[in-house]
Amino acid sequence: MNTSIDQLGRVLIPKRLRDSMGLQPGTRFEVVETHDGLALKLPEREEPQLVRKGQFLVAVQRDDTIISEATILELRDAGRR
Repeated sequence: MNTSIDQLGRVLIPKRLRDSMGLQPGTRFEVVETHDGLALKLPEREEPQLVRKGQFLVAVQRDDTIISEATILELRDAGRR
């Protein structure tokens, strides 16, 4: 999959990849130089925990990582079983 760098040095990650990886605006990652190019490395994340807030189960993480809507729905479904 090809993309480009704009005049401000930003790289567009195609929507299909953003969606499949659960990337949201503000997601932080490391750019790593490899022997044949660059790689984007997401930080290792702790599994979110479900916490009951009133009638709702809410996905919470200790750090400030954004939790994707798909992950939240998956966790809610698991909590109903």
